[in-house]
Amino acid sequence: MFLYMFDMSGVVQQSQTAMSADSFLVNPRVSVISGTERVQGIATTESDVYIVREGLKHIEVYDKEHVAVKEQNIDVLEMSKVLSMTCCQHYNCLYISDSSKQIHRVQLSNRSVTKWSIKDDSCGLSVTSNHNLLVSLYITKIIQEYTTQGSLVREINPDISTHLLAHSIEMSTGQIVVCHTGRPQLRVLTVDTSGKVITSYDGPTGSAAGQLGSAWCLAVDSQNNVLVADYNNHKR
Repeated sequence: MFLYMFDMSGVVQQSQTAMSADSFLVNPRVSVISGTERVQGIATTESDVYIVREGLKHIEVYDKEHVAVKEQNIDVLEMSKVLSMTCCQHYNCLYISDSSKQIHRVQLSNRSVTKWSIKDDSCGLSVTSNHNLLVSLYITKIIQEYTTQGSLVREINPDISTHLLAHSIEMSTGQIVVCHTGRPQLRVLTVDTSGKVITSYDGPTGSAAGQLGSAWCLAVDSQNNVLVADYNNHKR
């Protein structure tokens, strides 16, 4: 499998990992995708890598195995500043949220683009086990679930009375792991379908071991282990 890392310089690192994290740390294979504009989002399918950059109205397409440009860019002409991007392999499409409070859906088979409106900025998108889209609304702190065509299925109101909702992702248990950011406290927590907090990892902000600077993005593996991208501390 591959791990993707990017920073404000516009450079993307693709690291090929082994089955265990220990093996990856000992002997990773790292490839670099260069660029001048800041990377705003990365999504992958089994064979391709998709990258969207700040200020551009297209998506770059790369071959995952050889880390080379695969085909012509995909135009998304009505896209404004990108906040998040994810991919659904079941429907073979990309979802992009932007600062105009829109979700853009790109059908990869024919490059057609549709869109629908949401009521707040979303800095975190993810796909559920039933192939729907989870949209984390940043200021209103609501999780919305949509069908692939943009029909609202449900809203979840996590019990986070303060701070800003950055990202949410479904676990195999059906619970949702959520991260939110703000001061003076940050939390990564799991909630049920009603938004009730089940477990919580929290504490004061900081850069020491076990502390978070800004919990911004999540990933969950097959064993429900949670990885947290810490924006302010540049660590995982």
